[in-house]
This record gives sequence, C-alpha cells and structure tokens, in this order.
Amino acid sequence: MWKKPFKVQKSNLVKASDKKKLKEKLLSLFPNLTKESLDELIPTKEELHQVKLSGSRTIIYTDKSNEPLFVDADGRENYYPTGKSSLEISRN
Repeated sequence: MWKKPFKVQKSNLVKASDKKKLKEKLLSLFPNLTKESLDELIPTKEELHQVKLSGSRTIIYTDKSNEPLFVDADGRENYYPTGKSSLEISRN
C-alpha cells in the first residue's frame, strides 16, 4: 500500500573512459542530440556521478551539482533524459 522511499546504494565518479563511452551511446540513442550540446551537458573536464539505487538496477547520472541528467531505469543502457537534458535534446 505504501511505497518506501528510495535509498542510494552507492555514488561513484565516472572515469573519463566510461564518460566517453556514455557520450557515444547517448549520441547513438538520441539522433537530435549534437556533440556540442552533449559537451555542454556533460563537460569533459567536470565531474559526472553515477548513483545506484538500493534494491533496483536503476542508475542515475548526475552533474557536479547533483542535478540528474540521464536515468538508466533497468541497468541495460536504456537511457532516459531528465530535466535539463530533455530540454537540450528537444531544442536540436
């Protein structure tokens, strides 16, 4: 009847090589997204965090201010844009 609040299992910084792979995957998934706009969303030199939720396979990618950018709901690299990223994708 009542859902429990979610808990963060762990939060890690994404390595530069993994960030590059993520960007390539996002460019292939979202054809409207340009490399320049993706670099604005996920700058190469800034931190990108990977937050895993406890009790599920959900992964949330957040920027340095902990604003969610993309969500992988099932852990199978099916990314869904959130907030700022969805606006950037629709703009192009």
